[in-house]
Amino acid sequence: MMLVFSVLTSLVLTFLVKQGARARVRYFLILMFAFVILSVVGGWLMYPFPF
Repeated sequence: MMLVFSVLTSLVLTFLVKQGARARVRYFLILMFAFVILSVVGGWLMYPFPF
C-alpha cells in the first residue's frame, strides 16, 4: 500500500514542480526512492513499540 502511495504522490508532485521530460523523470525517481526508503526506515523504527 505504501508503494502505491509513494508512486502516486511522486507522480503528482513531479508534474506540479518540474517542467521538461528529463527533469520530471529524474525528480520522480528521486522522490519515489526517498518515499520508499523513509517508509521502510519509519516502519523499522516503530517496530519495537507495541501499539
